[in-house]
Amino acid sequence: MTVVDTNIKKEESTPIINDDKKLRFSIIIVLLLTAIIIGFPSWYLTTSVERASLPIDEMNSLNEKCSNGINYKIPVQISGYDIDINELQIKLDEKLLNSNAKISIINKSNNDTNTYQLKIIPNDIENKLIVSPNSDKLIELYVTNDNIMINDLISRVLIDSIFNLELNYHQIDNISKLIKLPFNKNYKISINFLHENNKIFPNKEILQKSINNFQNFINSLNTIANFTIEFQELWHEKRIITENEYINENNFTVIKDINRFVDYSNWGLDQDFDINPIINLNLYLPDGENLLIENSQKNSFIISKWGSVIILNDEEVNSIDYNKMNEIFDIFAFQLLKLIGINSETDNFNNDGKSLFFKIDEFIRIQTIKNINESLINFQNLNKLINQLKTIPIPLKSVEEINQSIIEIENTLNYLNNFQWYLAYKTSINAVELSNNAFFHKDMVQQAYFPEEHKMAVYSPLLGPFATIMIMAIVRGIKELKAK
Repeated sequence: MTVVDTNIKKEESTPIINDDKKLRFSIIIVLLLTAIIIGFPSWYLTTSVERASLPIDEMNSLNEKCSNGINYKIPVQISGYDIDINELQIKLDEKLLNSNAKISIINKSNNDTNTYQLKIIPNDIENKLIVSPNSDKLIELYVTNDNIMINDLISRVLIDSIFNLELNYHQIDNISKLIKLPFNKNYKISINFLHENNKIFPNKEILQKSINNFQNFINSLNTIANFTIEFQELWHEKRIITENEYINENNFTVIKDINRFVDYSNWGLDQDFDINPIINLNLYLPDGENLLIENSQKNSFIISKWGSVIILNDEEVNSIDYNKMNEIFDIFAFQLLKLIGINSETDNFNNDGKSLFFKIDEFIRIQTIKNINESLINFQNLNKLINQLKTIPIPLKSVEEINQSIIEIENTLNYLNNFQWYLAYKTSINAVELSNNAFFHKDMVQQAYFPEEHKMAVYSPLLGPFATIMIMAIVRGIKELKAK
């Protein structure tokens, strides 16, 4: 019988067991170091939001530069009369002391197309003002020979008559912005002829000629924006009886509540969708009744931020001719100008003493200032947003757009100083588009309000089990090493 020495075997196996414990603990340490050195940086880099550096100094500098408003000058050259230009300029500056728009009298001959030409013409009958209907910016002022206060007259004409809307656009704009559509460089015009009971418009040839004339009018607005025209005839259900309407002594139904006159759904006016603002110009032909809009000279009305309606009763439809059709489209033209923000003092855009070209120039200058102000507001809001939300991402694309917007604003201000209105208008549009794109960047907006609690909810199920296993393994490894 052979005797086995167990003590010898135990002594021989102990080093092997200790080596296994050390190897297991070393593996745990390697895994932990791998997680710390490679895993944690990789997780941090792949989950951290992008926060590029905005040009804060340049943004603040522009805001400070324009904090008191954007000043610009309107050049006017006077001819035909010997006047004291310095005295006139002092008088204008005193009257426009609190205005950002100034009138600058040009002392030398200037053929610049952006300079207004005020021609003084002596007249024995009366003082009279005529503004050229063309694009030459010519203003003729007929003055009597006994008018010794010529500088006072010129200053009143320029401030109170010629440039009054532009110089006071802040007050006028408060009313205009309730009507006009949001500014855009592209608009769609939808001309709708609304018939009841399948009534057909009597003279298609006259209609087509008037539409062509209207297209020529639209072409004159191309310096402001791009317009596309869509024409359609629609059949509709009977209108809704509005509140407080009544029949007058001439058997006309008088409409008082214009807000409920249009039935958008049943008339098919809610089916038109476009990425650009839509201006709806509607000619309504009632059947079996004569309608009259209360307090309206043209039997028409404007619907704020949407479009307009003209009512043409049976008697007018049956006797319609080319002149009447053109009158209808003249009303559409006036309403269109109102809806895009071109101000007018009368109900007909040709009867307030200023040509369409004159009003377009006014609009371009005013809208340029608005575009710069909107861009600067976007800068302020963006600065405030990133300061309040420390974890909001700032994409590199947004920084590039802000930098480009700043350049466009600087270019706009330079163009304004050089009386290059159209170029200033175009660069201001670019500036506001770029600032809007930067502020509303999709990567910024979608993570603007992502609470830290959400991050915990996402990462806890992933990192929790791994951390638990590693901690338990390290504790076990330490106990085993101590137990040896």
